[in-house]
Amino acid sequence: MGRTQARRGRRWCGNRRVGAAMKDRRKARNNPAAASRAMAFIELVSTELEDEHDIQADLETVRSKRYTMIQRFVDRGVVRERLGLRFDTGRMTFAHGAEATEAIVRAVLHDFAQPKAESGKTWARELDTVADFAAYLDSYVDLLPWEGHRGEALGATGSRGPIDGPAPRPAPGVGNRAETGDGSSGGDGRAAGDPAGGEGGDSRPPRPTSPPAHIFRGLVLDNFTNRIQEIVRQTSLLHVQRQTEVASVLLRVILDLASYQFLKSHGMTIERHLDKNLRSAIKKIEPRASDALGQAESTTQLQKAFHETTADSIRLVQYAVHDVHSGRTPNEVLTLAARYQPVLVAMNQHMGSNPVV
Repeated sequence: MGRTQARRGRRWCGNRRVGAAMKDRRKARNNPAAASRAMAFIELVSTELEDEHDIQADLETVRSKRYTMIQRFVDRGVVRERLGLRFDTGRMTFAHGAEATEAIVRAVLHDFAQPKAESGKTWARELDTVADFAAYLDSYVDLLPWEGHRGEALGATGSRGPIDGPAPRPAPGVGNRAETGDGSSGGDGRAAGDPAGGEGGDSRPPRPTSPPAHIFRGLVLDNFTNRIQEIVRQTSLLHVQRQTEVASVLLRVILDLASYQFLKSHGMTIERHLDKNLRSAIKKIEPRASDALGQAESTTQLQKAFHETTADSIRLVQYAVHDVHSGRTPNEVLTLAARYQPVLVAMNQHMGSNPVV
């Protein structure tokens, strides 16, 4: 089980194939500031353009089938410069704003989602050198964000400048949905507290925070099977407010599959009821989880989850699958996911060594 062999550019550990995407996810989990440009780009597009369903569909195809093309694309300085991709300490932002960059991102991801380029070559052969990438972007010159900002000053050097590094204060009219350095919203390109974008300002309160829209976003469960990891990752793409029923069903499936693998990996008995399996898993990780609850500040997340895991509470989760009339609200799904995410993380960290069949 412990042997490692190279095969077609991927690493195989036991029976599990570890590809570039998984290695990048592990690296990001251990140190978010060390996340690769490819992982940061995926996170950026997933969050900033989450409502663009065609982009998300193509991103998923490219991420799962041609992840190395995302790596090669965003690792090229000419690409980051011309698209305005600013990368610093594991995080990527759109230098010219998501709206200005949306068109070129859509075109590129749609192209890479296809098995081959129009020339009939694979994308790896079509885009090999810096000149290849530059020529490819030239074919989409009208979509590049700088084409919509020809009136913007290019700086004292006349160059668009390097994109990597801390983001400077955006120029008026050049927005970014990410936050500015002082924590105020820079989504519309205006100075904080200045609705007109000019000098002066007003005393309007900050915009209210949007309610959570996703569950398990960024959750890494690399000791679980590839299937469980994929279900978790695809579930994290769902918008809970709009796809509540699907999210509630998959939440139940994830808890069932995860507790099954964890208990099997430790040679423990699998019960018929999910609540018993979850409580057994929690007690395996934290033997004193069943102790009486103390002060809030001294109570661990696993203790809270253990005591909140009752037959009735889990049965409500199971109704999402077994009751044709039952329905969950977005808040219920979000609450349950928040309750059990620490449990999933702990299972992943304390996975046993027994084979799971």
